[in-house]
Amino acid sequence: MSLSVITPPAASVYSASDDVVRQHLRIGDDETDNDTLINSICASAEQAVETYTRRRMITQEVRYTLDGFPCRRITLPVDPIQSVSAVSYLDGSGSWVELASDSYRLLEGNAICPAYGKTWPVPQNDFETVRIDMIVGYGDEKGDVPPQILAAMRFLIAHMYLNDEAVVVGKSVSDLPLGVRDMLDPWRFWV
Repeated sequence: MSLSVITPPAASVYSASDDVVRQHLRIGDDETDNDTLINSICASAEQAVETYTRRRMITQEVRYTLDGFPCRRITLPVDPIQSVSAVSYLDGSGSWVELASDSYRLLEGNAICPAYGKTWPVPQNDFETVRIDMIVGYGDEKGDVPPQILAAMRFLIAHMYLNDEAVVVGKSVSDLPLGVRDMLDPWRFWV
């Protein structure tokens, strides 16, 4: 089982040109020497937040690949799901077949199952034989992302900018700073 990006988001949540980031880092508009570094940190912070929460911030298309269909429900490991764009499987002859959209339904709690009276087809007995393509994310722009997640992301950007080493001597080691984790924990999507 794997989750991969098919179409990345059109833009990042934050960048060096964002006034809020510059104010948070206390960097003037005329100080552009570190813009490349700040853009990299913003992208890394967004990815860290998405990985930790299992939520995608900006609209994108992802693919969930499975080793066959389960008996009934398929739990999808990402949130928020805007729509399921395709469910396809590798049939016995080795051809990819896309299911009609009325043969399955999206359930609350991020799962899909066969439509009433339907069953999953039998894919080829192999690995990675089922693909579920989904449109995920809060929306097309930063304003669609919940404010608490945005605040946590800004704190993480500042932390990464000020502590550019993997481990800071004299401080405990953690993947995410405690304040950031505390802000993100209510938003964490549990599968």
